[in-house]
Amino acid sequence: MRSLRNSLLVVLLMAACVCGVYGRRVKVRHEIEDVEKALEPAEEKLPLCTAPDTLAALSCFGYDKPLSATRESFYVRSALTADTVFGIECTVRYRAMNGQELHQRTLLLPLTLYPGGATRVSFRSWDETRTHYYHKTPPRHSERFTPYRVEVVLTGLQLQSR
Repeated sequence: MRSLRNSLLVVLLMAACVCGVYGRRVKVRHEIEDVEKALEPAEEKLPLCTAPDTLAALSCFGYDKPLSATRESFYVRSALTADTVFGIECTVRYRAMNGQELHQRTLLLPLTLYPGGATRVSFRSWDETRTHYYHKTPPRHSERFTPYRVEVVLTGLQLQSR
């Protein structure tokens, strides 16, 4: 009788421990995530600079998007001497080889670009069906796919002076 009671007591204690541990683990994880969110600094919205002379100090080059890629990228180079760029606003125009516009969009891309530096920015591709490819990166079999050209125009910068 005692061994049966002891066995039952051991099983109940183990079940209570298992339930308690799993319940606490989930609860603690949520509490940790809440604390981490509270500790994150509030994002500072920097104003958008649209001055033509400042925009002219940046250049975009090296666009790439292979056929199977879900992301596009290009490089941004800064000729600014005192300001750090924390974001760019740009209009990206996609055109067929005959000049017909396929798509156009305006993006606000976060980045950190120090004076005189260059960095690569990457963003989700507009070509969700993966039927278009950048003409400088042709696929192995191009009979069913459409090549395109791209034009990136900077329309704004998020700057912070030193």
